[in-house]
Amino acid sequence: MSIEAKEVRGVMVIKLCDTLNTALAVELKHTLEELLLDGRTKVVLNMRMVKKVNRVGLSVLIERLVEFRHHDGDLKLAGVKPILQRYLHLLGVGNIFVMCTDEYSAVSSFQCALSRA
Repeated sequence: MSIEAKEVRGVMVIKLCDTLNTALAVELKHTLEELLLDGRTKVVLNMRMVKKVNRVGLSVLIERLVEFRHHDGDLKLAGVKPILQRYLHLLGVGNIFVMCTDEYSAVSSFQCALSRA
């Protein structure tokens, strides 16, 4: 299985375990749609194991990010490899994502945002 999901302190954490190619992107899109339908709008994608993202994968990330933010949530990226961070910035989308160093930091950033509200 290429996607693992768990809940941590009210935040859904999805671990991607492969290249974010078309097949995985379709699976991820369905998983994220289900979370939105369930009202779970705080999501962290643990991308520590992801080495590559194709254009379909990138499209799904952007599309779902917009949807989560439209529903007063967010889709944060955790553990993104430096080479992938540079790729996202070169494509002009690196600044639209909140990227945290690890899963713990990403989950904690949701808690900090709640305490400031």
